[in-house]
Amino acid sequence: MPNLASAIRAEIRSELSRAQARPSGGRLVAEVRKLRATVAEQGRTIARLERKLGRGVRNAGATGTPWGRKAGSVAAAARAAGLDPKALLAFRKSLGLSRIDFAAKAGVSSGSIFLWESGRAVPRGTSLDKLKKMMAKGAPKGASRR
Repeated sequence: MPNLASAIRAEIRSELSRAQARPSGGRLVAEVRKLRATVAEQGRTIARLERKLGRGVRNAGATGTPWGRKAGSVAAAARAAGLDPKALLAFRKSLGLSRIDFAAKAGVSSGSIFLWESGRAVPRGTSLDKLKKMMAKGAPKGASRR
């Protein structure tokens, strides 16, 4: 059992600690309020951006392309990347390959091939490099036409 002197010392220490904490506690409360206001504003900004994003996705159905862009602008971007959608379709047909077989050779999905050939999407990165190399080699001799 603690003696009276140690109990008084402990009480004095806790009172001093509380007295020292009070001034900094007020500053902390103010900082927490500021942070909560910032978080609330960021939440509103995120909600606003998500609403815009939702509109962009809904517009995709109207034009057939993402974000409401015209199909021609995606095809133009593909040509700028050095890959014309019609040329890609012609190349695949010259090889006599189905979309699934051509996709397997290119290492992508058949859906990607469809989107690239229709001009709704543009191949990027390693896919674009692979396709350019495949087209540069050209169709092998004796390839059947479909």
